[in-house]
Amino acid sequence: MSSTAQATGTVVEQLAATMSELGATDVFTLMGAGNLRLIHHLVTGHGVAVHHLRHENGAVGAADGYARVTGRVGWCTVTQGPGFTNAVTALLTAHRARTPLLLVTADSSNLSARQSPFAGGVQGLDPAVLLDPLGIPVVRAGAGTAAADLVAAHRLAATE
Repeated sequence: MSSTAQATGTVVEQLAATMSELGATDVFTLMGAGNLRLIHHLVTGHGVAVHHLRHENGAVGAADGYARVTGRVGWCTVTQGPGFTNAVTALLTAHRARTPLLLVTADSSNLSARQSPFAGGVQGLDPAVLLDPLGIPVVRAGAGTAAADLVAAHRLAATE
């Protein structure tokens, strides 16, 4: 991994660069407020083909199918909160099939519902609350460690 992706740019720019470096040539999505900047950087900065679907479950299912056919890690992204919960069934299906898959989603679970009623309230769902009981690992990308965190998640997905 290049040190450039680790050291410069916003978290989203780091994630897009790292995804590209890890071999993400195709990403499946239902775009929303939480992932639109990531999608923009993937397309304009890294030439990644982005496949837009009509439902979050379809985006994860398409990444699952892509991974099963190609033998590569399937990449998908949805927005946080309800977008994420809509993807859980397909995510569980992929996990039980041991498909190498990465779902990248925004996380607003640390926002105050009082100060940010929509992002911190309705969309402020901690993904680990749903995924831990299902045995699906969650890796959080930190502001200073986003690239390294994504590399760790990719390694985990590739060995599932």
